[in-house]
Amino acid sequence: MSQKINEIHTKKHFILPDAQRVLVFAPHMDDESIGCGGALLMYGNIGCELSIVFMTNGKKDYLKDTSSVREDESLNAKNILRAKNITIFDLFDNSLQLTEELIERIYNQITYNKPDIIFAPHLNDLHHDHLVTGMAVTEALRRKGGGKIAYYEIWNPIPNPNCYINITKVINQKIKLIKCYQSQLKRYNLLKLILALNSYRAAMFQLKQFRFAEAFLLQSIEDITEDNSLIFKK
Repeated sequence: MSQKINEIHTKKHFILPDAQRVLVFAPHMDDESIGCGGALLMYGNIGCELSIVFMTNGKKDYLKDTSSVREDESLNAKNILRAKNITIFDLFDNSLQLTEELIERIYNQITYNKPDIIFAPHLNDLHHDHLVTGMAVTEALRRKGGGKIAYYEIWNPIPNPNCYINITKVINQKIKLIKCYQSQLKRYNLLKLILALNSYRAAMFQLKQFRFAEAFLLQSIEDITEDNSLIFKK
């Protein structure tokens, strides 16, 4: 099994994974744009059916409620992405827990949307909500019996990506997409950081057309090792 995993890590992909139906799990409203916005725009541009599930509702139990603002921002992003629909779980920011209930809700979304590929945060992300999302999606997909997953990066780079998508042609669209989330741009210097990460991911390529890229860990769920399996077993 370890040899098979090593082959996955060393084999590089440079084209958009083939899919007609795409399902994205985003811990917060803006993570879909930060981590895989370029790839999602490319799917939308070729007419793929895109659905987004936001794990949290924008509320925090210790701060002013900004959920309505963030939901409006996510709807603007949805229009740019040409997404079919969005679903927002009724969970607070910074409060996600890896529970049977959460895994079941994700499982039901996968069953309903029937995606050819799923996007979720990678399993080394340093943000708690991101990590829980990645783990819960992985477990739900494992229980589903298989499928293709593309782990994306947000707060810290993926250690060993095996898929690089050239998003240079849609970078202006991605900038417009990120600007939908003005509430977050006011708090964080997101645009500069995201462009820097996408530029960094393209820097390893000598081809001039690779000016911006998104990096992913593309896997079939059947290839996840026992070391990466979760605490829940059926």
